[in-house]
Amino acid sequence: MATRYFVFRVNYDDAHNWVMDELFNKGILRQGWGILGLELVDINGECVKKEKWVSNYLSIWNDSEQKISGRFDILSRMLDIKKGDIIVIPKTLNNYTLTICEVSEEYHFDFKTKTSWDDFKHTIKIINPRSYRYDSFAEAKLIAAKFKAYQSPVNNIWNGETQNKIIELYKKEPSDKSKTIMRITEEISDEVLKSFSSRILGLDPSYFEDIISECLKSKGYEIIGMRKYDKKGADVDIIASYSLPFFSEKIDYLPTLLIQIKKKVGTDLNDEKGVDQLIKSSSDYPHPIKILVNTTDKFSDKARKKADENEIHIISGLKIFDLILKTELKNT
Repeated sequence: MATRYFVFRVNYDDAHNWVMDELFNKGILRQGWGILGLELVDINGECVKKEKWVSNYLSIWNDSEQKISGRFDILSRMLDIKKGDIIVIPKTLNNYTLTICEVSEEYHFDFKTKTSWDDFKHTIKIINPRSYRYDSFAEAKLIAAKFKAYQSPVNNIWNGETQNKIIELYKKEPSDKSKTIMRITEEISDEVLKSFSSRILGLDPSYFEDIISECLKSKGYEIIGMRKYDKKGADVDIIASYSLPFFSEKIDYLPTLLIQIKKKVGTDLNDEKGVDQLIKSSSDYPHPIKILVNTTDKFSDKARKKADENEIHIISGLKIFDLILKTELKNT
């Protein structure tokens, strides 16, 4: 059977380091939407029917059947990946590095291992991962430029020219063997970010909220309210809006952001509270954009599920500190 080629995208969120450790140190490529109940093959190795998978998904998350059906179709492409096939993974070591690897074992659902957030249980065994910066070789530049055409978590590559460029690049010495200025800069930035975040976490919560508010203003947002609490469970730390050039005068209301901020260290055992506060607050605003910020490393499955069901966007880990660090605050 001829070798097939795939682009494999993973939505890492805060699990990036863990997923990369699995890939490079254990030879396990993991994919999300992979909690118990969403396996593509059952414990006996039998393929799960699409209707059953969709039903299982609906019992976990609230979404349209059409959307869920599409997710099954995308994930089930993993069953087509066979030993000897070639997989290209964007954004591995960093946002500017791709990794090429060869499949050594076909799809397996990891029923046993305690995985990050009990997710990423869809697995493919791989060998010989080789990483290349997007700008390292002409072939790498061409492949990276093609990524826009491969946006699904699992994508078939049918274009013969692209396949040839992948093989040509795979034969070259990996560009991650020696540190480049870009890599060194990124490592220093990570160290600065971690140091910066520890200092910010020592501030009073209201001061932390004010800093984020100033960052938003510097980026063009209008702050229309701060620390709105009705003593009945509704709580919003920042209410912001932003104008839409040309369209603002054509619509009855401007987009409103409701932002709830939880400044926590370690594990937040009550991270659902912020979700509940935003749900109760949203009824007073037309079509609000709801955002929950929590400075812990990750959200619980319950909080993620409830946030997803209520269209609440969640931001965790170092991302909010990165926003602050990279914002040029203006004098007011």
